[in-house]
Amino acid sequence: MLIVALITLFAGLTIPILRVEKFFLFEDLISISGAIDQLVNSGEYLIAIIILLFSVIFPTIKILVANYIWRARAVGHKSVHRAVKLIDILGKWSMLDVFIVGMIVISAKSSGMANATSQPGMYYFGTSVICSMLAVILLKRSIDKLTDSR
Repeated sequence: MLIVALITLFAGLTIPILRVEKFFLFEDLISISGAIDQLVNSGEYLIAIIILLFSVIFPTIKILVANYIWRARAVGHKSVHRAVKLIDILGKWSMLDVFIVGMIVISAKSSGMANATSQPGMYYFGTSVICSMLAVILLKRSIDKLTDSR
Protein backbone atom coordinates (compact mmCIF):
# COMPACT_ATOMS: atom_id res chain seq x y z
CA MET A 1 0.00 0.00 0.00
CA LEU A 2 2.94 2.33 0.70
CA ILE A 3 4.34 1.71 -2.79
CA VAL A 4 0.95 2.55 -4.30
CA ALA A 5 0.83 5.70 -2.14
CA LEU A 6 4.28 6.80 -3.32
CA ILE A 7 3.56 6.13 -7.00
CA THR A 8 0.17 7.85 -6.93
CA LEU A 9 1.68 10.78 -4.99
CA PHE A 10 4.26 11.28 -7.74
CA ALA A 11 1.53 11.01 -10.40
CA GLY A 12 -0.74 13.37 -8.46
CA LEU A 13 2.01 15.96 -8.21
CA THR A 14 3.01 15.87 -11.88
CA ILE A 15 -0.18 15.04 -13.81
CA PRO A 16 -2.66 17.94 -14.16
CA ILE A 17 -5.17 18.16 -11.33
CA LEU A 18 -7.23 20.95 -12.80
CA ARG A 19 -8.34 22.25 -16.18
CA VAL A 20 -9.22 25.92 -16.17
CA GLU A 21 -11.10 27.44 -19.10
CA LYS A 22 -11.13 31.22 -19.34
CA PHE A 23 -13.65 33.03 -21.52
CA PHE A 24 -14.28 29.75 -23.39
CA LEU A 25 -11.14 30.45 -25.45
CA PHE A 26 -8.14 29.80 -23.23
CA GLU A 27 -7.39 26.60 -21.39
CA ASP A 28 -4.79 25.85 -18.72
CA LEU A 29 -3.92 22.45 -17.32
CA ILE A 30 -2.54 22.84 -13.80
CA SER A 31 -0.51 20.30 -11.86
CA ILE A 32 0.58 20.77 -8.26
CA SER A 33 4.24 20.94 -9.23
CA GLY A 34 3.40 23.37 -12.05
CA ALA A 35 1.34 25.52 -9.68
CA ILE A 36 4.24 25.72 -7.23
CA ASP A 37 6.57 26.72 -10.08
CA GLN A 38 4.13 29.40 -11.30
CA LEU A 39 3.71 30.78 -7.78
CA VAL A 40 7.47 31.05 -7.30
CA ASN A 41 7.89 32.73 -10.70
CA SER A 42 5.18 35.27 -9.85
CA GLY A 43 6.70 36.06 -6.46
CA GLU A 44 4.04 34.32 -4.33
CA TYR A 45 6.63 32.59 -2.17
CA LEU A 46 4.52 32.07 0.96
CA ILE A 47 1.72 30.26 -0.87
CA ALA A 48 4.27 28.24 -2.86
CA ILE A 49 6.01 27.19 0.37
CA ILE A 50 2.70 26.22 2.01
CA ILE A 51 1.66 24.08 -0.97
CA LEU A 52 5.16 22.58 -1.23
CA LEU A 53 5.18 21.78 2.48
CA PHE A 54 1.70 20.26 2.79
CA SER A 55 1.31 18.70 -0.65
CA VAL A 56 4.84 17.47 -1.36
CA ILE A 57 7.10 17.34 1.69
CA PHE A 58 4.68 16.15 4.41
CA PRO A 59 3.13 13.33 2.35
CA THR A 60 6.56 12.17 1.14
CA ILE A 61 8.02 12.15 4.65
CA LYS A 62 4.93 10.35 5.95
CA ILE A 63 5.30 7.58 3.36
CA LEU A 64 9.06 7.26 3.96
CA VAL A 65 8.68 7.16 7.75
CA ALA A 66 5.89 4.56 7.44
CA ASN A 67 8.20 2.51 5.21
CA TYR A 68 10.97 2.78 7.82
CA ILE A 69 8.59 1.57 10.54
CA TRP A 70 7.37 -1.28 8.31
CA ARG A 71 10.92 -2.48 7.67
CA ALA A 72 12.14 -2.05 11.27
CA ARG A 73 13.41 -5.24 12.82
CA ALA A 74 12.95 -4.23 16.46
CA VAL A 75 9.50 -2.76 17.07
CA GLY A 76 10.45 -1.82 20.63
CA HIS A 77 13.48 0.23 19.56
CA LYS A 78 13.53 3.96 20.46
CA SER A 79 13.89 5.02 16.82
CA VAL A 80 10.70 3.15 15.91
CA HIS A 81 8.81 4.83 18.76
CA ARG A 82 10.10 8.23 17.57
CA ALA A 83 9.05 7.39 14.00
CA VAL A 84 5.56 6.44 15.20
CA LYS A 85 5.29 9.77 17.06
CA LEU A 86 6.45 11.63 13.94
CA ILE A 87 3.92 9.83 11.78
CA ASP A 88 1.19 10.74 14.30
CA ILE A 89 2.14 14.40 13.99
CA LEU A 90 2.24 14.23 10.19
CA GLY A 91 -1.07 12.35 10.15
CA LYS A 92 -2.81 15.27 11.82
CA TRP A 93 -1.89 17.41 8.82
CA SER A 94 -2.54 14.83 6.12
CA MET A 95 -5.91 16.17 4.98
CA LEU A 96 -4.65 19.75 4.68
CA ASP A 97 -3.13 18.93 1.27
CA VAL A 98 -6.55 17.82 0.00
CA PHE A 99 -8.06 21.00 1.47
CA ILE A 100 -5.51 23.12 -0.42
CA VAL A 101 -6.34 21.40 -3.71
CA GLY A 102 -10.05 21.92 -3.00
CA MET A 103 -9.45 25.60 -2.33
CA ILE A 104 -7.69 25.95 -5.67
CA VAL A 105 -10.75 24.46 -7.42
CA ILE A 106 -13.17 26.68 -5.49
CA SER A 107 -11.17 29.85 -6.14
CA ALA A 108 -10.95 29.09 -9.86
CA LYS A 109 -14.69 28.41 -10.09
CA SER A 110 -15.75 31.37 -7.97
CA SER A 111 -13.89 33.94 -10.06
CA GLY A 112 -16.75 33.90 -12.58
CA MET A 113 -14.35 34.31 -15.47
CA ALA A 114 -13.13 30.75 -15.43
CA ASN A 115 -14.57 27.26 -15.35
CA ALA A 116 -12.53 24.65 -13.51
CA THR A 117 -12.85 20.89 -13.85
CA SER A 118 -10.87 18.23 -12.05
CA GLN A 119 -8.37 16.14 -13.96
CA PRO A 120 -6.82 12.68 -13.34
CA GLY A 121 -4.01 14.09 -11.19
CA MET A 122 -6.57 15.03 -8.54
CA TYR A 123 -7.69 11.41 -8.28
CA TYR A 124 -4.12 10.13 -8.14
CA PHE A 125 -3.34 12.62 -5.40
CA GLY A 126 -6.46 11.64 -3.46
CA THR A 127 -5.61 7.96 -3.86
CA SER A 128 -2.16 8.63 -2.43
CA VAL A 129 -3.61 10.38 0.61
CA ILE A 130 -6.10 7.56 1.25
CA CYS A 131 -3.52 4.78 0.71
CA SER A 132 -0.99 6.41 3.03
CA MET A 133 -3.64 6.98 5.70
CA LEU A 134 -4.81 3.36 5.51
CA ALA A 135 -1.24 2.06 5.52
CA VAL A 136 -0.42 4.08 8.64
CA ILE A 137 -3.58 2.88 10.41
CA LEU A 138 -2.76 -0.76 9.59
CA LEU A 139 0.86 -0.26 10.57
CA LYS A 140 -0.03 1.24 13.94
CA ARG A 141 -2.51 -1.58 14.63
CA SER A 142 0.21 -4.13 13.85
CA ILE A 143 2.67 -2.39 16.16
CA ASP A 144 0.06 -2.21 18.93
CA LYS A 145 -0.64 -5.96 18.58
CA LEU A 146 3.07 -6.78 18.67
CA THR A 147 3.75 -4.63 21.73
CA ASP A 148 0.63 -5.92 23.54
CA SER A 149 1.61 -9.54 22.95
CA ARG A 150 4.98 -9.06 24.66
